[in-house]
Amino acid sequence: MADDPVIEEASRIALQNGVTLRDLLTQLTQNRSLFHADIVLMGYYNPFLQYGLEALGKDLKRTGVSSIIVPDLPIDEATPLPPMISSKSPLLIPIPARNAWNAMPKTLLAMSMWSL
Repeated sequence: MADDPVIEEASRIALQNGVTLRDLLTQLTQNRSLFHADIVLMGYYNPFLQYGLEALGKDLKRTGVSSIIVPDLPIDEATPLPPMISSKSPLLIPIPARNAWNAMPKTLLAMSMWSL
């Protein structure tokens, strides 16, 4: 998966400065009042898994993140995420691969966080 050059540069700078997911969530919590729109967190699955899915779910809710995007997580493998995501927040925004489009509605319904 190729990221946009701006995202790549921001990621490179963050990594060089030792910024972690925990750092990001702390900064979001401390500065939440400065945002007047929903916060959507996009990140790869491995750092979320290393953080701990249950802990991440709690911290995302505390932080005020409304939605998450996990671009490297196939929809049919996203079943570990719904338990960390309540019906209130955050919502998983799926980005299915083109070859998964035919099975997508059934898979999304099986994840119990979508309705048609």
